[in-house]
Amino acid sequence: MERSTGKRAGAAVCALAALLGSAACSAEREEPFGGRAVIEVDRPVALVDEKVRIRVTGLAPGQEITVSAETGSLHGDWRSRAVFRADGRGVVDLARAEPLRGTYGGADGMGLLWSMKAERKGVGSYRTEPPHQRPGLDVRLTVTGEGAELAERTLTRVQMAEGVRHRELTADEDGVAGTLYLPPEGAPKAAPALVIGGSEGGESMRDVAALLASRGHPALSVCYFGCEGRPKELARIGLEYFAQAAGLLARQHAADPGRLLVIGASRGSEPAQMLAQYHPGLVEDAVVYASSNQVGDAVSVDHLHAWTVDGEPYTEEDVPLDRVRGRVLGIVGDEDGVWSSEYRSEAITEEEGNELLVYPRAGHFVAGHPYLPEQRTTYPVEGGGEIDTGGTRAGNARAKADSWPRVLRLLRN
Repeated sequence: MERSTGKRAGAAVCALAALLGSAACSAEREEPFGGRAVIEVDRPVALVDEKVRIRVTGLAPGQEITVSAETGSLHGDWRSRAVFRADGRGVVDLARAEPLRGTYGGADGMGLLWSMKAERKGVGSYRTEPPHQRPGLDVRLTVTGEGAELAERTLTRVQMAEGVRHRELTADEDGVAGTLYLPPEGAPKAAPALVIGGSEGGESMRDVAALLASRGHPALSVCYFGCEGRPKELARIGLEYFAQAAGLLARQHAADPGRLLVIGASRGSEPAQMLAQYHPGLVEDAVVYASSNQVGDAVSVDHLHAWTVDGEPYTEEDVPLDRVRGRVLGIVGDEDGVWSSEYRSEAITEEEGNELLVYPRAGHFVAGHPYLPEQRTTYPVEGGGEIDTGGTRAGNARAKADSWPRVLRLLRN
């Protein structure tokens, strides 16, 4: 049914006033009006990698509104905004409507989530507590118009589902440092995933491991340097350490040991490919983000080689992939500013069955799942200047949104 306008309502009021013998009739009623604005969300609580449909209803046709999103992090709040004009039914459907202006452009139903920016200056990366400490991330949505708040609603983005178990591992007690995430008790056996981060050290991809466990896959976020009991620098890291981590993961009750997948990002893509190549009985498939088939040097002033095998420096210039039991899936941006990951990953496709996904306008930050605030693409460096990691935040967001379902399919199949 067609929505009434203020003009029609005004005419009706004037007619009633005339019948009652009153001359009062305000010109303000010539303005269109809507009903009560409502933010509709199909899944207000959903896994962090799941799309949600956001619509604002109850507006006047053509009404201009601002839809904003806000969430917290370890370094303060992150916010995004987009200005829209309601359609003829008084609706703004974020999946279809193009913002007039805002923190993202073009119709994108999840644009408000990935385009959030830090309120504090100098904060480039969105970081929260580990998933087992903060299982859900609350995002507050608000709708404003003409200076007034018209509606608000909170989404909960789940990064660790209820029932998922975790155990922190130490090099001294377990031989491996990291965090093990396991699906809820009673879950069917599934392909496990070993997750290896890059030259930042520590456990930068712990949220990926927790999310995979939430989807039924035992996962281990392994720390190979920059944590207690491990080297301080990326230098002379033994391949046997990663094999030990993979073996520990494969022995978990919920793991299907013959289907283990290793995920490596940036410098972590090197040991991921090495593990698939030299331990095919342990590892089936590999997913490598911002990858390089060429082996880099140590990130150290005292050592030349990054990796060792049986205690000896690994001196191969390229990682051969002819012994990989399953598939290698490379995911890169065509504007990678750290290294030319597209060029340095071409050898992946020389073996049948492997695949290299190259995303336009994406840079080095293509790893992991989508729909979290995207990192800045430029960072200040000590001594002045900046490092440009390449691509755009929008390009990185699109790369993650397209590649993540492919990673999940590889795990399932």
